[in-house]
Amino acid sequence: MRLASPRRQPPTYLTSSANPIPLYLTPTRSDSPHLLLPTGTDQERDSYWRSMQKYVGADITSMVTLPVLIFEPMTMLQKMAELMEYAHLLEQADNCEDPYMRLVYTASWFISIYYALQRTWKPFNPILGETYEMVNHCGITFIAEQVSHHPPISVAHAENEHFVYDITSKVKTKFLGNSVDVYPLRRTRLKLKKDGVILELVPPPTKVNNLIFGRTWIDSPGEMVLTNLTSRDKVVLYFQPCGWFGYSIIRADPDDVSLRYHRASIYVELGNYHKAAESYEQIWQLRPQNLEALKTAAMMYQRCSQHDRIVSILDDYLRKNPKDVDVSVVHLLASMHMLGNAHDKALHHIEYAQQNYSAAKDLPVDLGNMEKA
Repeated sequence: MRLASPRRQPPTYLTSSANPIPLYLTPTRSDSPHLLLPTGTDQERDSYWRSMQKYVGADITSMVTLPVLIFEPMTMLQKMAELMEYAHLLEQADNCEDPYMRLVYTASWFISIYYALQRTWKPFNPILGETYEMVNHCGITFIAEQVSHHPPISVAHAENEHFVYDITSKVKTKFLGNSVDVYPLRRTRLKLKKDGVILELVPPPTKVNNLIFGRTWIDSPGEMVLTNLTSRDKVVLYFQPCGWFGYSIIRADPDDVSLRYHRASIYVELGNYHKAAESYEQIWQLRPQNLEALKTAAMMYQRCSQHDRIVSILDDYLRKNPKDVDVSVVHLLASMHMLGNAHDKALHHIEYAQQNYSAAKDLPVDLGNMEKA
């Protein structure tokens, strides 16, 4: 649709409603018009609230006339395809040999759809028999169809060389006045082709807040459970509920190291010492006073035989702390040099520490074969 002028256009009415509600089409720029999401006046919202009061506590999944002002210009079938945006995660999962990391990749793919909750408008219900097909995205063929109108049920199938994805989308709702709870009743299954692993998802419920009055925001508190039906392994993710004042209350702190510690411990349990070392190194970079993280990073790098990286991060510490050095770091660095047969460098660090740091006068010198050094 193209609009010739940026001025407000006469309203177009949705004729399927008994009481037509105006839908305004307004371009953002005269040279690039768009179909914008509609905005209703306070009078329209008041009128809608009066008509919806009788449905409080009821399931409004179907047979209820909804105003255009809460819709976005796309159908539920199109919205179901948005999950394919990050399908490369499934390629990584399919190629992954570690069964637990495979679950991490697939769980990450499933939660990627929640970025769409930033758009708080409702997609239109497709008509019965309507289909939507998407091709040529990461080699994926995606097709969806509306198989029931009352209640609305959509099904979709997606497939490429790495996975097969099937979903039957059905929900139950509870209207609470200015909010609505949405309970998923769907079945979601994913098959990874390489090993034939089959996974099943149970998503958390969703709550749409400030549906009529105030700024609309969406929350999905509760558990998301992803089960490997082949091995019975599970991923259980808990979504923390937002506060009373909306999604802006809960934010991730990029400087919070507690999650980084947890991630590093998981990598250690999985035997991925390189990733564990990187995680501990990141903790040390965020908290330079945390020498335990630095030394643990060095030990993890040692387990994957990356001696050059150990020397690099320990030397970096010494350069940044020329006067206030923890001698245990000097001891560790000298030990790494001895293991790498760089005996002259090991002795240099020991002698320099003993000459310049009073705390290093009794620095041990039994760092391997000192006679050879």
